[in-house]
Amino acid sequence: MSRIIIARHIPSAADPDGWKILTSKAEGGKHAIATFGPDSVHHELHDGNMFSYSERLTLASAAGREVVFVAPPAGRRPAHLKINVKSTKELTADFFEGGTGAVGAEITNVFNRCRFSTNAPIGKLYEVGSVAAGTQIDFDLGGSSNKAGGEVRGESEWNLNSSEKYRLLVTSNEASNLIVIKFDWYEPDEVF
Repeated sequence: MSRIIIARHIPSAADPDGWKILTSKAEGGKHAIATFGPDSVHHELHDGNMFSYSERLTLASAAGREVVFVAPPAGRRPAHLKINVKSTKELTADFFEGGTGAVGAEITNVFNRCRFSTNAPIGKLYEVGSVAAGTQIDFDLGGSSNKAGGEVRGESEWNLNSSEKYRLLVTSNEASNLIVIKFDWYEPDEVF
């Protein structure tokens, strides 16, 4: 017979690992058999190596916004990336891998999701600069003019190639389109 141990992950500055076994009613424990799993991929904060970037902007019809993510270098386990794009009206989102050319200015308003961690991301976000599209590896259509809004969301994480450039192009199909772009990524500590 298998035994199920119920635990909670509560990281803090004093205990960054943060796992707490719930064994008594005083600690919130229950005497029950249950199965559970994270409600989304990588629900926890991964020891201070999960990062976020969000941007809100209004685009005119046929206007676009491009951002380039450069994955961490070889010798590390791949970064895991999720992209989320929301809009009040219709848009297209295209995702490319392996474009050549120079990146533009670094986007510096990236935040560590573990707020007491001082870790900085190794993967970087940049303005598109002169980076060519590369190979299109994903695309989607979001929003609709006859709805209140819409969303394009990565169905799953991308495990990225080392040092590769990944370009996101979001194009508004309608005027005055309020758009939110969000990058969330995790960088494993392990090196090869």
